[in-house]
Amino acid sequence: MISELEKRVQRYWTQRSHDFGTVRRNELEDEMGRKWFQELEKHLPENGKLKVLDVGTGTGFFAVLLAQAGHRVEGVDLTPAMLEEARALAAQRGLDITFREMDAQTLDYEDGCFDAVISRNLTWTLPDPERAYGQWFRVLKPGGVLLNFDADYAANVRSRSTQNRRVPADSPYGHVGMTDRLQRENDEITLTMDVGRARPAWDREVLEGIGFADCRVDTRVGRRILGLLDLEHALRHCGPEALTEREEHIMRTFATYEEENIHYWTHRASGYSAVNREELATDQKAVWRGVIAGKIAGNHPGKRPDEIRVLDVGTGPGFFAIILAELGYQVTAVDYTASMLEEARRNAGALAGCIRFRQMNAEELTFPADSFDVVVTRNVTWNLRDPERAYGQWSRVLKPGGVLLNFDANWYRYLWDRGAEQAHARDRENLWASDVRDETAGTDVSAMEAIARQAPLSARMRPGWDLGVLRGLGLQAAADTEIWRQVWTREERINNASTPMFLVEARKCPLPQ
Repeated sequence: MISELEKRVQRYWTQRSHDFGTVRRNELEDEMGRKWFQELEKHLPENGKLKVLDVGTGTGFFAVLLAQAGHRVEGVDLTPAMLEEARALAAQRGLDITFREMDAQTLDYEDGCFDAVISRNLTWTLPDPERAYGQWFRVLKPGGVLLNFDADYAANVRSRSTQNRRVPADSPYGHVGMTDRLQRENDEITLTMDVGRARPAWDREVLEGIGFADCRVDTRVGRRILGLLDLEHALRHCGPEALTEREEHIMRTFATYEEENIHYWTHRASGYSAVNREELATDQKAVWRGVIAGKIAGNHPGKRPDEIRVLDVGTGPGFFAIILAELGYQVTAVDYTASMLEEARRNAGALAGCIRFRQMNAEELTFPADSFDVVVTRNVTWNLRDPERAYGQWSRVLKPGGVLLNFDANWYRYLWDRGAEQAHARDRENLWASDVRDETAGTDVSAMEAIARQAPLSARMRPGWDLGVLRGLGLQAAADTEIWRQVWTREERINNASTPMFLVEARKCPLPQ
């Protein structure tokens, strides 16, 4: 008798079976199949043709690989539709493989009848993986080998939102036929899984307790099989271990943190620009316009906009710069990424001639001291290598009496803080249950998280840290932690409920009269 969760999983894979079969056939027909076979072969016993059990065979990928090499293979799966795909694949290749409908946790085989048990991306889905491991041990012959390829997918979904990092549709390994409805169903099922186990350490402990000897953990298998050319594919198929590989690759590829950032935002420029254009075309423009203009007027009473020089730091696609130029301020906009500045000029249209665009590091401003009446920035500080140095630069270029308006949030704190991680997971669940758009859809969340782990402010509790630094620089500083209520849309509030935007407002003391 299978559980309700298993029935739900079975229904899901029934819907996915044909398309998933397409994914696995693609793998068999290209370099991926060869790499997987090499990986299997080097770990299998060296005693001729083997009797192998492929647990959770799905559409028969492993079973076909090994049967083609002459091994006697049986494949079991809980989903009949998957087994139909597997039988069709085997028949297409002229292979004699036995496929049986069976629960991986309750194997209907005698003790000690297989030389090897293999599995891929199955254990994490099981309600009782410890029981399954016991069954796999039981059916192995003395000296038999278990090869289990898996990852902490459930933990990955909760803490890293990998469900949003989907394989491109044109990838041969892509999630063919994965509709939004099926993706949501997949995520909901995943969130029911137990993520309390620290894997693969938990697996090793259980296996050794059952009686397995020489238990080895290999977290670099993702690199050998998937390589580093298709990193998005690697992340989706190998989970947290592949994420680690990617971070290592990034650290080797880019000489500096700044280079890595530029690389990321260069590739994000077009998509991020589209988001900004949407904001400029909606009521959000008027909301932001009112907030910024009110803050500037409050700090510079009696001055006309054309008398006030504003520096927009990290302008990106130019959202603040465009709003300020429309209001008549003297605007200078800087960004470290050339492609972002190109987008900003394009978005500004006829106003581009009214904005002074400069490519510049926010931490190394080349402007003379006391150059600007106002410095504005949005969602920049958290991303900086040395935010304290940046604050020093922004203070330096402010005129006495000038004001800094820094809109930011505790972005990616969930990578460091357990409470924030849990809150972030609830945000994702609430988002999936809502009717609003996922703001991270189509973005490279993994790359941004890799950067965030190196960004010092990801682990800081803000805006308290900001206030301490700014006051140490001699500025009068205060924080508005409720500003999000004024400037955020319903979509932003649902996407980022646990990470509200704050405003740090700092005034440079005027010169003595």
